Amino acid sequence: MSTPVDQGSANAPRAPQLAGVSVSWLDPDARMVRGVWLMWTLAVPIGIALLVFGPLGLFPLFTLLWALLILWPLWRTARALWHAIADAPHQDWNGSYFEFDGHQIRIQVDPEHSLWFSASDIMDALHKAGRDRDPSRIRLDAGRDGLRSLPGDRQLWFSEPGLLAWLSRRRAARCIAFGRWLDAEVVGPQRKRRQKLGKEQPRPGRATRSNSE
Repeated sequence: MSTPVDQGSANAPRAPQLAGVSVSWLDPDARMVRGVWLMWTLAVPIGIALLVFGPLGLFPLFTLLWALLILWPLWRTARALWHAIADAPHQDWNGSYFEFDGHQIRIQVDPEHSLWFSASDIMDALHKAGRDRDPSRIRLDAGRDGLRSLPGDRQLWFSEPGLLAWLSRRRAARCIAFGRWLDAEVVGPQRKRRQKLGKEQPRPGRATRSNSE
């Protein structure tokens, strides 16, 4: 009996979970940030003019204005530093961590710029269980080399052509949605990078659809 694709992958490294961030006035969006920077740029010369030419009786008001002007760049600097510290645990996963519908999809890129996808992650994301996780059954669609382990790694990985061939024979709505996400977020951008490097591979032909799910 074949070992299921998730066997031996429980201890595989996974990226730290990203904490949910609530949107508030303390964390404005890009449009608001640009607007505040524009107002800040206009307010600085006004503040300088008032400080130099304004009446002394309004000096406390001018001091408050300058305190507000100084507070904004200090806040943006502190926020950038905080995000840099918070993102540090994820730096090793840049370019190899993707997420589909809340499920992590681990991806490796070999020296030839070919993509390899964690089979256990994909099976989990597509809610596959039992016989659907049998490597021998998966290889009927993905091909013998479309699902295999990589050097120094016990778990099974889909090659890009193998995964695309396997997905082409899936008719479940979730599998179709995953295929669209895969092309838009992973395979498409990587294909463009390979084209720039002159390493583009021919796209595998689509297999005839079956009723498997």
